[in-house]
Amino acid sequence: MKSTMKMEEFLAEVTRRENAKQDFLVGSKAMFMDEDDDHMEITKSGKFGINQVAHSQIAEKLGIPKKFYDEIAVKAPGLRAYNVNALLAKDSSKRLVRTLDGDVRAILSDRFKPIDNYLVLQAAIPVVNDYSDLEVISSQLSDTRMYLQLIYPRITGEMAPGDKVQAGVILANSEVGFGAVDVKSVVFVCKCRNGMTGESVIRQYHAGRRVGENIEDYDIFSDETMKAELRSFQLRLRDILKASITQAAFEKTLIAMKRGAGMVLPDEDVEGVVENVTRKYDFTQEEGKKILSNLWKGKDTTRWGLSNAVTALVHDTVDADRQYDIERAGYELMVLPQSSWNALVKVA
Repeated sequence: MKSTMKMEEFLAEVTRRENAKQDFLVGSKAMFMDEDDDHMEITKSGKFGINQVAHSQIAEKLGIPKKFYDEIAVKAPGLRAYNVNALLAKDSSKRLVRTLDGDVRAILSDRFKPIDNYLVLQAAIPVVNDYSDLEVISSQLSDTRMYLQLIYPRITGEMAPGDKVQAGVILANSEVGFGAVDVKSVVFVCKCRNGMTGESVIRQYHAGRRVGENIEDYDIFSDETMKAELRSFQLRLRDILKASITQAAFEKTLIAMKRGAGMVLPDEDVEGVVENVTRKYDFTQEEGKKILSNLWKGKDTTRWGLSNAVTALVHDTVDADRQYDIERAGYELMVLPQSSWNALVKVA
């Protein structure tokens, strides 16, 4: 089930994080892991805790297998820090170290462009506020991403007679290297309150030229050229978002989905099709069983019914990142090319 913060609380927390964050551009040699294996000291900047996202990035960037990285902290305290510090001492790279509330939350390349949640919402909120009847379906902040899903009740359509759907968008962003700023269309199914996350209307990657000349502490937003780039992106986001929230844009999405909506699954082996879907979209076996159960409950063994059976998993899923992946898979099922769909429903 989606846990949604009140919009006021969501905006307040995004603002708080914006004011509390600290970013440092430093050489790897200026970083040291404490002997407790769980703190990082940055020369001239202080000591910080390390969250699990940052631990994963340290292991990846230094070429340490994550399983080994985790095990040695438990089985041989101090050995992880010894290995990390030895490799950092030989690394000539600069790193963008992002901290929040006293913890390192990400260790990234010096090419990472920090288009943060606050900046994205500054561009988006004035647009969405033009729609007085919008509905906030979810507003979530995970360790890796921000999600804001909005539905516009006035922009509607039907996938089948009496099967009403509404238009929406989802804004997703990662401040810690887990994806671009991405605004995607959403098709919201009214009767079961499932969302299907569609195509991107705008996407901006966190990558660009290297920032900063010094390897000491660095205020990312003091660079005037980068400020101008980010402002330009804000304006583009505002304009494209506004253009995407129209009846005409929604109808275009529905046309693509309706082409194969009524295709019926083979009666002889619906379970086999669900197994294929489970493999294709990396669902767990338990999730696969729930999809099959949802399909039978819905009494609709068409392509549209299968898609809804997939997105219904969201109601039993707590993790925000996983919810996003599920809703994306539901949409992709609807717009698969015919050859890919044929392969999916072909059961050996």
